[in-house]
Amino acid sequence: RRDDDDDDGDDGDDDVQLEDFVRWHSPRDFVDGALSERMRGDATAWRELWRTTPPARVVDQRPLFNVDAEANKALHYLETLSPFELLCQLCTCAAATVPDALV
Repeated sequence: RRDDDDDDGDDGDDDVQLEDFVRWHSPRDFVDGALSERMRGDATAWRELWRTTPPARVVDQRPLFNVDAEANKALHYLETLSPFELLCQLCTCAAATVPDALV
């Protein structure tokens, strides 16, 4: 359960409901102001996870994405890319833009 990272010192927002999360995370499962059929009921996996996971502010959570590690991987890839592979990728990108240019 994520909570906003405001600096008021709260451990979480007790007013946040599963419906709020579903409306943000999976809008197709929030239809006409209510949860979809697959999200309704007390026995769903989503509801059980919501019930058992303690709320935590975003700043207190472990990051899901390590920016430094991913940047290093990207730089390493570019450093070891052969000229032929670079040309192939550039041609693929150029070919993908052709339909947009023709419109």
